[in-house]
Amino acid sequence: AVSEVKDVQSTLSENLKLNDSDRELEEELNELLNSSSNDKSFPQIPDAELPELEKELHSLLLE
Repeated sequence: AVSEVKDVQSTLSENLKLNDSDRELEEELNELLNSSSNDKSFPQIPDAELPELEKELHSLLLE
């Protein structure tokens, strides 16, 4: 009986850990979705280069 109680307690604590993890992931996703789209870690691409980059992307997708 004691081992069954320990198993139940262990299972309950695992579920709480998973829920905490899900909550943390949801918060991180929310932060990413609401972050500025002008991320300074990527260089800004001039509008004139976009059509050429789109063609290159399209050719890569076809390969």
